[in-house]
Amino acid sequence: MKREEDQQQPIVRDRALTGHKSGIQCVAISPDGSKILSGDDDAWLFLWDVKSGEVIQKLSTPFNGAIGAVVWAPRERDSMAFVLGCADGSILLYQEQQNSRGPFQFVSVVESPGPIEGLAYDQAHQRIASVGGGALQVWKISDVGSLVPIKEDPVQKPVVAKNVTFIDDGASVVVFYLESHEISCYAVEPWDLKWSKIVPTRIGHACICMAEGAFLFITNLLDGIDQYRFPSLEKVQSFTHPISMNLPLQVTTAARGQWVLCGGDSGFVRVYSRRTGQIVQVLDHCDKPEAVQVVATHELEDRTLIVTGSSSEGESDLQVWYERIDPPRLPGAFTDSGRANEATFMSTAKAIIIYAFLGVFVMQLLMIGSIYLFWPEIKAIIEALLRKSTLASDPNSIGLTPISDIHNAVETRGFQQGSAVVLQQQKTLKEIEEMRFSGPLAVTTSPIPTFTSSDYVASVSPLEKFSTIPFEEKMYSEHEYVTKDDKQA
Repeated sequence: MKREEDQQQPIVRDRALTGHKSGIQCVAISPDGSKILSGDDDAWLFLWDVKSGEVIQKLSTPFNGAIGAVVWAPRERDSMAFVLGCADGSILLYQEQQNSRGPFQFVSVVESPGPIEGLAYDQAHQRIASVGGGALQVWKISDVGSLVPIKEDPVQKPVVAKNVTFIDDGASVVVFYLESHEISCYAVEPWDLKWSKIVPTRIGHACICMAEGAFLFITNLLDGIDQYRFPSLEKVQSFTHPISMNLPLQVTTAARGQWVLCGGDSGFVRVYSRRTGQIVQVLDHCDKPEAVQVVATHELEDRTLIVTGSSSEGESDLQVWYERIDPPRLPGAFTDSGRANEATFMSTAKAIIIYAFLGVFVMQLLMIGSIYLFWPEIKAIIEALLRKSTLASDPNSIGLTPISDIHNAVETRGFQQGSAVVLQQQKTLKEIEEMRFSGPLAVTTSPIPTFTSSDYVASVSPLEKFSTIPFEEKMYSEHEYVTKDDKQA
């Protein structure tokens, strides 16, 4: 069931997928976004239908141990397959079959030294990369589905390799090592070490994002996420957050590279704006303070699909989320990309008439000297009246301005940083960043107010008392502005 607080956020909850009896260690979303694979500590792999939430198939590998990694492997001629890695080093390939007892049937298995921590797939060359223990190996999937090693002797190091990914259209593979802080890049054919570099922290998990350049995101097992330019490894910024349990948390990107998502150790996943580094939303996976180490994303045609998985002992579940499609925003609200959403007020004749009337009204006020206003305050009144006339009848159409947008507004427009309103309770920006908030959220920058709903207008200033006034009844009539007479006095 969708929770009420999800409905006013840029990411909304769709459904829970229940059935795992132990911690979920890996999740993979199919290329078309219609299916999900999830593996757990009890060696069970679930195949889910995203639309219905039903289990399509369950597979067990009791003799191979916990399932630590899984990846989809689309084959030629529209055939689908997937590969999973287990605690004993086994790598198993399952392929879609017609007229069989299940959608996917076992095809082949190979062995790798050490528990499988990560898998990656290169569709262009039909290759699988695996890391297990300290071993890196690349396999070619043959026409019959067997896994043939590209290099007879895998690259072996005395440290744990946490995950692996292909770059350069599959021509190169990058591996990330936990304790040694090392990142190594290899050319696949012919096999050759291209470069190896060190970062200052351990590497719990890493992902590469190609939006607006190439960036590397690393969960550092220290204080959050570090962002680097790739492959220079020039540090760009950090996304810091408290850590109560030092666990490897998965990191990924979403919304066409605009968001950075990271698992959590207290029952929720954080979503950051890549541009500003500020929290966009907190995804409350569960009500218990348990580990949510697993997070996966997939870009659909019109929005992003997000899956989070709990990893603690006992029953665990998946939560399915979607990016909100074209969430309504206030006129002049700021988007996560950092650019003002230039929502036009004059799209209708009604808006033009209101503007003309208000312009004359405000000019009369200024000329007679009865009130002392700055343009941002005038603009706020105009926006409020426009909202009253066009949006008050539809509370669900009211959008929110996330913290990251306000920070960006402060940075780009030079506004003074104000306070925050959460369910009509006064909070500072720092308090908002540190808390797990739910429900309508609005942050204001003085002197322009941000609206939490069609029923209330909240206006704050760093030097003035916090005030919340009913939208419909009082609006701005009782707001205390500084008059010219008061200023002279």
